[in-house]
Amino acid sequence: MAYRIVLTLTFAVMVFSALAAPPLESPEGLSEVRSRAIDNSSFIDANKILMFVTNHGNFGRDLSGFFGYDCGTFFPFVDAASIRNGFLINYPLYAAGLWVGGIDSATGQLRVAVAEYSDEYVPGPMVGGTFLPDNPDFKVYKLYRDSLAGNPNYDYLHWPVGQGAPVDPLGHPIMLGDRMLWCVYNDADLYQHNNNSGSTTPLGIEVQQTVWAADKNGSIVIPLENFLDINQLGYSRVTVSALITDPLALTGNEYMVVVDTLSDSTEVWSLINKTTGQILAANQTNFSGDDNYPVFDGFKVIVTETSTRFSNFEVVANASGPLDPPEGAASTAFGFPSELPTDRQQVGGGIWLFHTADSGGSCGGGTRGSYDTFISRVTRDGQDFARIGRQDYEMRFTGSYDNPGVGGSYAIEGFNGYTVLWVPFELWRIGIGTPDDPNDDVRMIPCLLDQGNDNTYNLESWGCINDVFGGDGEHSVSSGDDDPFTDWVYWYFPSDSSPGQAGYQKDVIKMLSGTYELSDREILARTVLVNWNGGVQPPFNQSLPEEGTIFRITTGKGPQPDSFSFTATPIEMLTTGPEGLSIYIRYKIFNKGSDIINNCYLSLWSDPDLGGAGDDFVGTDTSNDIFFCYNADNNDKSYGALPPAIGFKFIYGPVVPSAGDSAIFDGSLIADYKKLGMTASARYINGIDPDNAWESYFYMQGIDRYGSPYSNGTKFMFPGDPIFGTGDLDSVPSDRRMTAGCGPFDFRPGDSQYVLIKMAVGLGTDRLSSITKLKEILNYSSDFCIDLDANGKVNMLDITYLINFLYKVGLAPIAPSTGDADGDGKVNMKDITHIIRYLYKGGPPPNCR
Repeated sequence: MAYRIVLTLTFAVMVFSALAAPPLESPEGLSEVRSRAIDNSSFIDANKILMFVTNHGNFGRDLSGFFGYDCGTFFPFVDAASIRNGFLINYPLYAAGLWVGGIDSATGQLRVAVAEYSDEYVPGPMVGGTFLPDNPDFKVYKLYRDSLAGNPNYDYLHWPVGQGAPVDPLGHPIMLGDRMLWCVYNDADLYQHNNNSGSTTPLGIEVQQTVWAADKNGSIVIPLENFLDINQLGYSRVTVSALITDPLALTGNEYMVVVDTLSDSTEVWSLINKTTGQILAANQTNFSGDDNYPVFDGFKVIVTETSTRFSNFEVVANASGPLDPPEGAASTAFGFPSELPTDRQQVGGGIWLFHTADSGGSCGGGTRGSYDTFISRVTRDGQDFARIGRQDYEMRFTGSYDNPGVGGSYAIEGFNGYTVLWVPFELWRIGIGTPDDPNDDVRMIPCLLDQGNDNTYNLESWGCINDVFGGDGEHSVSSGDDDPFTDWVYWYFPSDSSPGQAGYQKDVIKMLSGTYELSDREILARTVLVNWNGGVQPPFNQSLPEEGTIFRITTGKGPQPDSFSFTATPIEMLTTGPEGLSIYIRYKIFNKGSDIINNCYLSLWSDPDLGGAGDDFVGTDTSNDIFFCYNADNNDKSYGALPPAIGFKFIYGPVVPSAGDSAIFDGSLIADYKKLGMTASARYINGIDPDNAWESYFYMQGIDRYGSPYSNGTKFMFPGDPIFGTGDLDSVPSDRRMTAGCGPFDFRPGDSQYVLIKMAVGLGTDRLSSITKLKEILNYSSDFCIDLDANGKVNMLDITYLINFLYKVGLAPIAPSTGDADGDGKVNMKDITHIIRYLYKGGPPPNCR
């Protein structure tokens, strides 16, 4: 899930013991919070980022459809019109939210509250140990720097002090940054705890959330476009992209890419500067779409052969042996490149079609019958084309449930418990146009989504949804209501990709021992077999293809002559500073229940989807309390050759007992306590999201989903340095989720905690320098910490504000009658620095809370 551009976000959160594209097959939309007071249409838009913020724990996602996109963190942001007209719709973050988990001290029961694709929080504060009825006042409140006391907006005049909204000593709303959003929510509604990653008894926590951002000028340059417009002059299945690598080097000249075939049948392409007549690159043979293309005049041309769109689907054998000629195996009426299947396909009475899973069939409103939808879902919108390549594939039914365990394959059920099961088929990659040569065949790993959760590969989806037969939806590949289809199969390459079965057998040993992790080597996704006109309910005319049936999938094998033209027109640029690329979030968390929660952890969960979702890596910088996501190469689907990096920094974590230390908590010095930094990080890929609360809680602690330590011996996932290529680094890119957090701490009734997190997106000249920029921004000290009286200026009034604050809480080294904090006989700006440093010994200044 992504488009084009870059960003930097910042989040703030604190805590005290006195205190992510949805999973592969989750519903596309967020399941709605039960309360009718939900607010999904509020967003922070102070600077170069626009980000949606809700009042039920989720942020970064446009759940209201305000702009017509599912995503809701746009960067760079110029104005709403640029989003609505589709010009600036890149996003580095798909969804994010707060996770809290711990153990009920009385019962030993695990309790968690999660906010991700569905949220276990409801709007409003807790009163009397429980949530309150729906109230339209439990919304997200928004303040503007230019709409305060002298020019108040509605939310300023109706500031919800009774809900806990922050105010200054005079009772006025406390304003941070140039925009500020505030809301409160809680996890006390048992019926809202229905996320697969949670679903426990409520913790009984209330969360007061503040989000703010400011806009400051600076020297950071951000391009508003990442690609040049390409005009294809022919009709081949070659695609050409011109990725901008240096916006300042674009010449304004006209260029052409010419695709041709040499006399020896070698397929080549050339790049010509038509304005100057210069041939910049001649007879290039790279059609892979990888990162190894030359750069000219501020751009990189990527030439990709997309004829990996499949060229044929057929059945080449059945129970009686090889079929000559082969039979069709897909629907020609819906655009598949295949012959029309006939009764000859099977010895028995069935006819089978290769397809992708549908969403309700002819009577249930199914939308996935077409070949284009098949391509989109099976290749993940083309992201898997590079791995599919020009190879051909076979699904071989070598076993039968009449004789289970003989032939067939071991498979992983990766979605309903991660179990090992036997299936009556084998998956093979059979080489490039060499179906009769077994020497280049590689046996693959099946992964199943077992719709019936019965550890059996069979026809699980049939009939009309909610009809008298009780089915859950057949397929829309024909107009009838009698096309049942199988469980979903994902085709994975083995960890050892040498020809033959060695890699498959090694992985099976790991499966059976319980040590196998699904790799990121997916080739095909979401494939099913449809029993065409097989029946409206069991028994069907065939339960599965008969033993001996072989489905063959053939890919295209080469480009046709073509040409492409484009002009390297200079693009518009933005300039800003770190504050212009930052958003802050502050959580104040209260235990308003009646139970002590021991070993409590809190985590920030996110599904970054950095540009193209399928090419992401994650990492952790333990020395700076940062966890981040970055691109696997310099050829992102949406951000092009300049992919950014997005990350989070824990500035202030929970406070915990620690003899001899001290911490600032809510304006008071707490002796014998210290604040925690980031104590754990985790990552998992789309498809192996937590299935239950324990798996989520394990991730919060910095161990794997099964409760085992990481192999690197730390509680942090990938704490190496990708810039220098050292240490434990992520590999094999895919659609990532990531979490990081703090703990443990004991959370007693009446206690509260604060957490401060900074999120940022950095943009460099390539994917690795973007990490460097990201860390610079995350570690940048913001002006808002020095603007202590929050009047939008840094001046001498801030000295008085801070001196009075310190004197009030008993920390001032001097009386409030003087501002000479450093004792040099003068009252000047140096005194601000002196007092700021003094206060930082115990925690951030007042406005950094």
